[in-house]
Amino acid sequence: AGLSGSIKSFCDHGILSRRNPEKEIAPHDLMQLKNEVGRAIIPPGQSIIFMQPLDFMVDGLADIRDAIGMTGARLEADFQLITAEEKAIENVKQCTRNTGTKDCQVLPVPVASGEAVLSDDEKEEGVVAVDIGASTTSIIIYKNQLIRHVEVIPIGGNSITEDIRQWASLNFQSAELLKMQFGSACEPERDEHIQVSFFNGKKSKLISRRGLTFVIQARVEELLAMIAASIQTTGLAKQLPFGVVLTGGTARLPGIRDLGEKLTGLLFHIGTPEMFLSKKTLQNDQFKVLHSPVYSAAIGLLKMGLSNN
Repeated sequence: AGLSGSIKSFCDHGILSRRNPEKEIAPHDLMQLKNEVGRAIIPPGQSIIFMQPLDFMVDGLADIRDAIGMTGARLEADFQLITAEEKAIENVKQCTRNTGTKDCQVLPVPVASGEAVLSDDEKEEGVVAVDIGASTTSIIIYKNQLIRHVEVIPIGGNSITEDIRQWASLNFQSAELLKMQFGSACEPERDEHIQVSFFNGKKSKLISRRGLTFVIQARVEELLAMIAASIQTTGLAKQLPFGVVLTGGTARLPGIRDLGEKLTGLLFHIGTPEMFLSKKTLQNDQFKVLHSPVYSAAIGLLKMGLSNN
């Protein structure tokens, strides 16, 4: 199961003094090192749901990707930690219990989305995966195969729908349908009026397509500015040759890719989980729906869950 809304990202440095420095470093040494990380910096009420070692250091020798098999007295590493509120974790676990499933592993949605849509080459050279979900937008940056930054912004596709609802005086369901059918992040060449039915089809009204785009574009520009600011804080903006991979339901919004490139100066493209689906699945009409960026997080969670078992 995945969490996004309550997660936070931290970096911590772990140190392990080894009793037998002439003995090769083994997986249990790394596990012991991990157990010491995060205790001093994780706030009360938060628990670690994901941990990734970054570069290792052995007896002062730095920039080591894999320390297993080396020898030394002092093993160190920087760690990327992702935490979530303990109450949120328990709520997710209780939901799975209510379905008759045993306790599940809770994983961060940003990592799952990245696993679903990013290639190893992208992770190595430098890339940002942005999953625009219903209520949140998650950002994860990879460089040298490692997670360098994680952030969750409390704005998503529902924020756009709510703006449309207020502007057009519609109910939420009608505003969502209007967004899905006629929404765009780029202004149309000419204006036209759309007849929109609402309140179970008993009433209708005319909506300006140009006005609709103006409302959508304003919210999307705000979100893109926040994404760009998040990337800038890392100092990695010029080290991301693969740019930004957009996924999630709102990635289907026409014009969002072009607007993203215009506002950020980075390359944008839409990411789908196709690379992790079997040829048999891709060829089956029944599963064509899974090609959509809507299902990236779900497929990423499944992939991570299977790899952890």
